[in-house]
Amino acid sequence: DVVDHDGGVVRRVRLERMRPARRYELAWDGRNDAGSIMANGPYRIRVSARDDTEETVVEALVTKARYVLYPPDPKAVLIAIDPGHGSTWPGAVAPDGSREADFNLDIGLRLRAMLEGARGRVVMTRTTDADANDPAWDRDGDGLIEYRDDLAARPDVANLARADVFLALHNNLAISPTVGGPSTFYNPDRSFSAESARLAGFVQRHMVARLLAYRTDTWRPYDHGVLRYDYYVLAPYAPPRLPRPTLMPGILGESLFLSHPFELSLLKLPEVRQSIAVAYYNAVAEYLAGRPDAAGYRGSLSTELARPGEAMSASVRVTARGMSSAAGWTLDLHAVPAAVLYDGSGSRGEPLGSMPLPDLAPGTSVRMEIGFQAPSAAGTWIIKADVRLPDGSYLSDRGSPALQLPLTTVSAEPSTAPEPSVGTTLPPEPSPEPSPVGEP
Repeated sequence: DVVDHDGGVVRRVRLERMRPARRYELAWDGRNDAGSIMANGPYRIRVSARDDTEETVVEALVTKARYVLYPPDPKAVLIAIDPGHGSTWPGAVAPDGSREADFNLDIGLRLRAMLEGARGRVVMTRTTDADANDPAWDRDGDGLIEYRDDLAARPDVANLARADVFLALHNNLAISPTVGGPSTFYNPDRSFSAESARLAGFVQRHMVARLLAYRTDTWRPYDHGVLRYDYYVLAPYAPPRLPRPTLMPGILGESLFLSHPFELSLLKLPEVRQSIAVAYYNAVAEYLAGRPDAAGYRGSLSTELARPGEAMSASVRVTARGMSSAAGWTLDLHAVPAAVLYDGSGSRGEPLGSMPLPDLAPGTSVRMEIGFQAPSAAGTWIIKADVRLPDGSYLSDRGSPALQLPLTTVSAEPSTAPEPSVGTTLPPEPSPEPSPVGEP
């Protein structure tokens, strides 16, 4: 069976004859049982086989789409999806009680299914009608647990996963019921704002194109264009209000208006919400296909407890996530003082060591072992691993979050385990794990 996102069977093929146990490859032509071409979106291929004693059912998530997600290796990229609002914070509420948060989540889950069906990896700020800051804690350190802490949880999810892009999915509300149409926002005051603007352009273009399919004699999507705004989830480092901003290119999309009667009726249709998800998918795929230089990291230190100046090493796996071959890259290590969760300041810190990287084809990886000396002072630290380009700039400045690893330096050999670093151990676990198809 071929099953759509909403559980409907769109294609069924019965193989009556006996087949031997072996590996089989199945291909779907994108059509339903009547021969009609199905809409782009996520689907599940469900295969059931029965022998004399039992039935076995297996499923595979697939995506029907115009664009391939990062052709060198879809598993190499990670997308952060932030369905805006949720639970305590419903967002816009329509006159009939429909909540923006519910539409945002449905679109986000459809987008996740498309990205994962294309073999990409996804992390979401929420997957149910829940607060992003759940369990609740004071993320910005102002002594209160409020809406801003829920906002702060969203960059934390994306940053801890070291996502390639951040997508905040929203729908709009206006005083006038005649105001409608999509808009896409980015922040112009980031070191990677040009990348965010490029992503925003793709989102807006694809959103308008997909919504045009629903135009009538009295309605068509009004194109508000790409706009600049200082939304919290896109804004730069500004402590104490914003101690940990998103560290990757990001946008905030407003698809339709709940206050516009016809647009609200569109949002209530599953096929329209699917079209909105397709627009985001197409935009991400087109953005990644034109991004020249980017990297992802995984790694560890030889120890998380050392004496000041002690010789140690870092093992770092670097994956080239851009479309250009990585040539002339250098992996640098720096140390910054520990911070809550991780360092969001963008500070380079104290240099510790570096090593040139071999040339990497897009989507490929290499593991590097770098020796260095621990910081010379006792304290708690974050060791950052970041790629330096031939022109002296760093990939973190272009929106590839640096790897951050905790280290504690103590002046004497402790008799018991040290207190955990404030940079890594906190009140509750802040985010869901990514749902990987494979870790690059």
